[in-house]
Amino acid sequence: MNKYFQDIRKVCERYEALCFKHKIEPCRRTNLTMDIEFADQDIPLDFDGLLATDDGNFLHDITGIISNLNRDTKKLDHCWVPRHAKREKQSIHITAIDWAIGQGYFIGVQDYSSELDEWDVRFSRDKAAIIEAIEATELPNVVIFKKVISAVHAGEAYKRLATFSVIDEGHPDETINDYQAKMGGEFDTWFEEEFNRRYGAPVTIDVGGAA
Repeated sequence: MNKYFQDIRKVCERYEALCFKHKIEPCRRTNLTMDIEFADQDIPLDFDGLLATDDGNFLHDITGIISNLNRDTKKLDHCWVPRHAKREKQSIHITAIDWAIGQGYFIGVQDYSSELDEWDVRFSRDKAAIIEAIEATELPNVVIFKKVISAVHAGEAYKRLATFSVIDEGHPDETINDYQAKMGGEFDTWFEEEFNRRYGAPVTIDVGGAA
């Protein structure tokens, strides 16, 4: 048996022991095994950290997987993320783009060194085109949009959710700067909080100017 399945077996055994200790009815071993495998495929798990953590954090992750795994889509619902998920190692702006596209949002790229009404790409979900535009732009500004139904425009429109500039400081966790978010006329940190919860990625908040 390879380490991956040994780790899953150890997780199941610990979960069952804790359920017995606290007089909780455990889920079936086969069901839990499949839940953990699907969760790991959706959001890679840090099994070493999970097995080493205290009982409270361990149960948080395992019961969270059981409660939040959608067994039809084999994905974790409700934007729930285990505490012992592996963190992304790539540049944070790439992770942010992946996350936004995965949420069904659209992305535009502007160049701060030119007129801001000029777009290299706009309302795009083509990751390759977005990355190419960022790399070809001197001072790239990334804007995340959500498609909405607009009574004013009598159809679909795009609402600006968040924006950040991309910088190159030589470190993967320092590629997002001047983060802003605005919804409904009020600044809101929902994007930062959700992104940080999922990826543990630092961003610099700047609410000095509306996007």
